[in-house]
Amino acid sequence: MSTRFRITLSAALVAPALLAARAASACPATPPACSSLPGPVLTIESGDTQQNLLKTLGQKLRNSATRPMTIVYFLNGSCTLSQDMFSANKLTVNLSYVPSTTEDSTWTPASAACTCTPDTGGSTIDMAISALYVASCNLGTPPTGLGILNGPKLGYGFIIPKASTQTAIVAEEAYLTFGFGNNDQLMPWNNTADMFIRPITKSTLVSMAANIGVPPAKWQGTSEASSTNVLTAVSTSAAPEPTIGILGIDLYDQNRSTVSLLAYRAYQQNLAFWPDSSSTTFNKKSMRDGHYTMWSDTQYLTAVDSTNTPTNANAKYWIDLVLGNTPNPASDINGLQSVANVSLVPDCAMEVSRTADGGPLALYSPAVPCGCFFESNVGSSPATPPYCTACTTDANCSTGQHCRYGYCEAR
Repeated sequence: MSTRFRITLSAALVAPALLAARAASACPATPPACSSLPGPVLTIESGDTQQNLLKTLGQKLRNSATRPMTIVYFLNGSCTLSQDMFSANKLTVNLSYVPSTTEDSTWTPASAACTCTPDTGGSTIDMAISALYVASCNLGTPPTGLGILNGPKLGYGFIIPKASTQTAIVAEEAYLTFGFGNNDQLMPWNNTADMFIRPITKSTLVSMAANIGVPPAKWQGTSEASSTNVLTAVSTSAAPEPTIGILGIDLYDQNRSTVSLLAYRAYQQNLAFWPDSSSTTFNKKSMRDGHYTMWSDTQYLTAVDSTNTPTNANAKYWIDLVLGNTPNPASDINGLQSVANVSLVPDCAMEVSRTADGGPLALYSPAVPCGCFFESNVGSSPATPPYCTACTTDANCSTGQHCRYGYCEAR
């Protein structure tokens, strides 16, 4: 789209960081058996968009004094991992795990994960994390005893090289670009060799496909095996003007200095928006209030009882942490903080909801809101917004407000 396109109410996300230099790691030279790691062990199959959360919260769990846990995981496409859970498949390849600070004092979430070997015959998947609505994978009805629980929200978007002069894309342009590929009449994104997408089982493509109305199998472009490959291809392109890619906002937020995000105008909108409210914020305000529509619920697949409560205590603990369930589990970990730190949006910070990828938005009021907590914990330099008041009890808040997660909220 031309740079003359009118943009208001939000500003382009151009902010600090690049992928951090990976810290040296002291992972064992010979991978240990996953079952031999300090227990309990929670084995997760997950979309790669969730790896930041797996590492960040995984390290806190491994270091926990009240309830330590080792997170073992395998990254896969959201539709593939959903099928694995529907079919009760096991993981038979080497898995990744998050070490404790005691095991490796140099390890950070920016480091490569350590590797372990699966059980003989394969490791049972305790929980899977899909980065889109499982229904979009067209797998049918889940088998009895398998629950699908909504987790934090993840934004998606169109990225371009920093040298590109483009600022926005409208849904119709996205439809023509990725639906038809090479098109000399559509400038500047008119060459499939410069359009970087994901395979049809991956959440980034499936979710964005639902939003622009191009079926996943019909997408045109150069398919990349991982989100980081898309990031590299776009950021290093020698032809910045026709280059475009698709990416999760969580990874974009870590790499704002190497790529730019196009503002997006959905069908039936008049203006284009970024997920955040300004060029310097990470507050996902436009995503949370419904102006930026390119997002999906993450969904957790795990065994449940007749009340839809997870039967695996460790999976339930993880889910309770990321949802900020009240009362919060007895823990020395703030799960909502980990969610905010990796650019996922907890349900309690949302003002709109949806039930399907690309589906209509509805106004939403969480029972226990956490908008101020979320905004106080996002970005490279978190700061409490001036309109948020810290509190310890309702007495610290104005009439009609309640103390929620340490801040006064209207509900």
